[in-house]
Amino acid sequence: MNSANAAYSLKAAPADAATDAVVKVNGRPILQSRIDFLLKSRGVQDQSDGGENLNQALNMLISQELLYQEAVKLGYETKPDVATRIEINKEEAVIDAYLWDCAQSRPIGEDKVIEAYEYQKALFGDKEYKAHHILVDTEDEATQILGELEKGTGFEELAIEHSVDGGSKFRGGDLDWMSPLYDLPQFHDAMKKLGKGEVTQTPVQSEYGWHIIRVDDERPLAFPALEEVKPKIYTHLQRQAVDALIAELRAKAEIE
Repeated sequence: MNSANAAYSLKAAPADAATDAVVKVNGRPILQSRIDFLLKSRGVQDQSDGGENLNQALNMLISQELLYQEAVKLGYETKPDVATRIEINKEEAVIDAYLWDCAQSRPIGEDKVIEAYEYQKALFGDKEYKAHHILVDTEDEATQILGELEKGTGFEELAIEHSVDGGSKFRGGDLDWMSPLYDLPQFHDAMKKLGKGEVTQTPVQSEYGWHIIRVDDERPLAFPALEEVKPKIYTHLQRQAVDALIAELRAKAEIE
């Protein structure tokens, strides 16, 4: 091959049976296994036709190989930040392969997905709420704002003036309809105790600060069907399994 820009056809370069090399670039082989891996990572399942997908993959790898060789020649492979990145990429590849095998050997069954779904459905009840809130940093400030509300100052006016929630502040604290599935537990618990038009009598603390909440309306919660949320539940359970594995490894490890 004479140029990095030239198209290379697989039909002109069958794999070498001894080395699995499809083509050599300045003496360095590009293996069929590398082409297969690239196509697999792109979701190409049928690699048997020797067609455009294969040729595109090969030409991409030839260009990549030429750039790699030039970078190595200029000493980039030994630069500290590059060496660190290479080591990190290597570790991530090994970890990904390990976790994949763990997932295959300990698959999450349909029963676990259904159990998690039913738990979430029961946890968040059967209602959703239309609400306003004012979020501030301290309990004292929230208490002062409650005093202003008792004097007749408008909720929306106080939200615009004091709230630190940038998403709702300039809408007067309007949160629109909120599914409890996405609410903070403390926030949801406070809303459940309020009737339409009622405001929390004391500030409600969450990880974000102190809330004053007004419930404007409520309606039955249209909880998503199992099939709709199954992929998210499955992903969540997989993450839980990985967290449990990490906790197990940490418990046995010597970390100094």
